[in-house]
Amino acid sequence: MTRGQGSRSEREAADEIFAQHLDATERGEPADFEALVAAHPECAGELRELERAWSAIVAELGQAALEGADAPMDTEATRYDILGELGQGGMGVVYEVFDRDLERNLAMKVLRGAAPRSSSRSRRFADEARITGRLQHPGIVPVHELGTDAAGRAYFTLAKVAGLTFHEVIDRVHGSDPDWTLARAVSHLLRACEALAFAHSRGVVHRDLKPTNVMVGPFGETYVMDWGLARDLSAVATVAHQPPPLHPRGPAQSPEVSPSIESSAGGEQPSSSAVRGPLPASQGASPAAQRTLEGEVLGTPAYMPPEQARGEMALVGPRSDVYAAGAVLYHLLAGRAPYAELGALEPLALLDRVEAGPPATLVSAAKRAPVELRAIAERAMDRDPAARYADMGELTEDLRAWLEGRAVRAHGTGLWTVLRKWVARNRRFSVAVGAVLLAVAVGVAWNVITFATGEARRGRLADLQLLRGVRVELEQLGGALPEDGPGLARWLRDAEALGARLDGHRAALAAVDGRAAAAQEARDDQGRPTFANADRAFEHQRLRDLVAELGAFVEPAGELARARERLQWIEALERTTIDSEAAAWERAAADLRADPRFAGVELEPQIGLIPLGVDPDGGLPAFLVARSGAAPTRAVDGRFEVRAETGCVLLLLPGGPATFGVDPAVDALAYGAESPRRTDDLDPYFIGKWELSQRQWELLAMGPLGAAAARGPVLPVTGVRWSEAAKHLAEHGLALPTEVQWEHAARGGSLTRFWWGDELEPIFEFERVVGPEPSPIDDGAPNPYGLVHALGNAAEWCDGDTFDYREPALDGAGHRATPAGSVTRAVRGGVGFNSWDDLRPEISERLVRVTMRSRAGIDDAKPERGLRVARALAR
Repeated sequence: MTRGQGSRSEREAADEIFAQHLDATERGEPADFEALVAAHPECAGELRELERAWSAIVAELGQAALEGADAPMDTEATRYDILGELGQGGMGVVYEVFDRDLERNLAMKVLRGAAPRSSSRSRRFADEARITGRLQHPGIVPVHELGTDAAGRAYFTLAKVAGLTFHEVIDRVHGSDPDWTLARAVSHLLRACEALAFAHSRGVVHRDLKPTNVMVGPFGETYVMDWGLARDLSAVATVAHQPPPLHPRGPAQSPEVSPSIESSAGGEQPSSSAVRGPLPASQGASPAAQRTLEGEVLGTPAYMPPEQARGEMALVGPRSDVYAAGAVLYHLLAGRAPYAELGALEPLALLDRVEAGPPATLVSAAKRAPVELRAIAERAMDRDPAARYADMGELTEDLRAWLEGRAVRAHGTGLWTVLRKWVARNRRFSVAVGAVLLAVAVGVAWNVITFATGEARRGRLADLQLLRGVRVELEQLGGALPEDGPGLARWLRDAEALGARLDGHRAALAAVDGRAAAAQEARDDQGRPTFANADRAFEHQRLRDLVAELGAFVEPAGELARARERLQWIEALERTTIDSEAAAWERAAADLRADPRFAGVELEPQIGLIPLGVDPDGGLPAFLVARSGAAPTRAVDGRFEVRAETGCVLLLLPGGPATFGVDPAVDALAYGAESPRRTDDLDPYFIGKWELSQRQWELLAMGPLGAAAARGPVLPVTGVRWSEAAKHLAEHGLALPTEVQWEHAARGGSLTRFWWGDELEPIFEFERVVGPEPSPIDDGAPNPYGLVHALGNAAEWCDGDTFDYREPALDGAGHRATPAGSVTRAVRGGVGFNSWDDLRPEISERLVRVTMRSRAGIDDAKPERGLRVARALAR
């Protein structure tokens, strides 16, 4: 039986067995090939074919060529002069060489180190040359020669590519380089996908696509580089290493360099490849987290599909490269690699996170990116391979459709989507027939007269699909800041046109009902015609759904009206909070310059905030979150008064040294997670004077209140999920406080167990802790900074999961890296509305200490949990 005759599962089983045999030989273990065949009679023929194929490779190169040494490259027996070293790693060295025969500069890749002929490194080296050599495509760097030097070391030569890595292209797009638009970058990604589609057609999967493995030349060339981890799914001589399942994992190996790259500045720059090194630190990912893993799992975790991360190599195929291409597109749109939001993670921790779940959505990571491109990336990166693009050709077609202004399949292919794109591409002609198109778009006659035609029915089905699509898009547009205005305005134009067709759809439905009545169609128990014809029944139900959903969409309190109001707010935001308050901002800046606590801090106007002067409770500057309600009134003593319409008030804290945690030897009630005591150096920041009220939440979330422990405009909002809170606050440039910020503010400058001292006894003078329901947000004594209910009333969400206090801070807000796969977040303050009398004294005292920490799931909506708003000081 020849290599190609067995089933794919038989070939893969043989590959796995043979790879383990070679690795055992490499480790010096006894490895009798005939005993191996006898132990696996079901694939004996496949194993013998693999042995013959591998022996042929070794014979071609010579055993010494695959054994190598760390001696310098000796080119006496070759036609090449070494000009310099481009880079090196754990498996190979790359040189720039001069070809004396053809008088040209090339790159030469040489296997380094002692590598027995049976080693997996040797096999991958030979496979890379063989696979790349037979992929003749303009987007794949050609291999010129495979040979050995005078010392018998294996090498292969290939063209030397000049230009930028796609990672550098991404940096230029996000650095506002006028020469690098998003569309230009997408056009090069399209060409890379075309090269991969060609490789797939030849049975080759890359398995390590990432921005540093795509090169863009100075004349528009695009190359997919570094095929060292490529897997040949079909060739007779393939000896593919099929690693076992992921656990237990081995350590990450040393990085390897790319065949040859000349940067735009003229110097050599290695790119990421088979076992490769770091991406630029500017993208927020650690070098370790971007290193390719060698051993049981091959690839780069941030761009790796989950099936590859799990070590399920039998499932790795063309759709795995589709995922990686989607991840590269994600990086282009977000300006950062997938999972970079988790901070610096070691490779295995990042691999765990890839296995556990998807990265941050592009809605949050790249909310201003074109929605069609987000849809393309999301489909390509679906965790289920069957739900991704069927092949690289489909992905390529969607990228090309976006570049050409055509409908993108991943975003929608209904009639209206196609029509809208067609009009955008053919503006002159669309103006000439504008009246006709307008009649088609909004005319009642189109719906009534042509109901029986297939085009009319498809139009209505398209509008139902379009309606549901624009509702999703509205959710993605989310923000209420000036930069969100253009996207929302474009959305409103489409949504208004869709809403204008409601009367036509209602008339069409009435006409269908009238015809059904005339034909005496049977009716259900609600009086609706049932139709004997199944297609007519389906179309009628879809039309009813369209009229009902579109009616709700355009009603006075519906999504369209709320979007209009949001756009009006956005357009007025700078005028109402900056221009109209110019004098107030000047006074606030002067007050800050005169306050020694804010030495060196220059206050610039903060979009969305309005200065309120000094809060007499703590002597700190106070600011209104304009979107959250009206400015508070002041009592005769100058203190703020809270009414139903009062908005959220933020206090500006000066930052500086912030002590958190406790020494267990000092506080016997402390948990281990509360120590050791540490000090961070915080930047100035805003934090809420009060917990966020229910009415303030409704205004910020631009929607009705969800679950709550009790209802009332001046009661704290509770029952809010962390995921909801983080999303809606971010839409207004707000955030939840970090644990360090929260504890710093709650302490009010003290280092005691409670902000008022070390004794619990006076708690009832300061905090409201007697549930089972919350107290009004201002019903408590302010701490020395002016915060109310820092230790009582509702428990409060924080930004980030609980962390080991020994970890260093990542920034001036006290952030730490959120653990990979974490679905919990820190909670501080409050006693959960438990009745104080029902709690044992040691429990109640423990709960209200300033250092007390807890955590909850990000989608946990328990009614005793609320939030306090924070915001960074823009400088």
